[in-house]
Amino acid sequence: MVTIPRLELTAAVVAVKMSCKLKEELHMRIDAKYFWCDSQIVIVYINNDAKRFHLFVANRVKFIKEHTRVDQWQYVPTKDNPADHASRGLSAAELLMSNWFTGPEFLWTVHAVQKSVVETSLQFGDPEVKAQVLSIHYKCSNDLLERLCR
Repeated sequence: MVTIPRLELTAAVVAVKMSCKLKEELHMRIDAKYFWCDSQIVIVYINNDAKRFHLFVANRVKFIKEHTRVDQWQYVPTKDNPADHASRGLSAAELLMSNWFTGPEFLWTVHAVQKSVVETSLQFGDPEVKAQVLSIHYKCSNDLLERLCR
């Protein structure tokens, strides 16, 4: 089943693949790489162990973690994300007045990379997390011989 979080996670994989290809093709030293994502759930997935998820999400999280570090992923709020302007149906005049051509304001500052403020724990009931079952059997016995045999 295709869901918005799965599509967002797939977009993160595409970003990592593009980064790898650019590094391979540019033949220049790159001091630091950062990835911005406007999906908090993707940031949460990347901050967790891939084994916790069902196969689709687990494979993508594993790929992302093989090629990037968790601290390279930054959250960008929707209001600062120029990619959202195209999907929101802005007119040409509104696009000119937006950050569509310049990018978010924070990218032009010296401290563009900051500590992420996104909660990194998974929400209870997330359908992508594997269910775990714990079964405990307890038998009360007062028989001393049985206890000693164990």
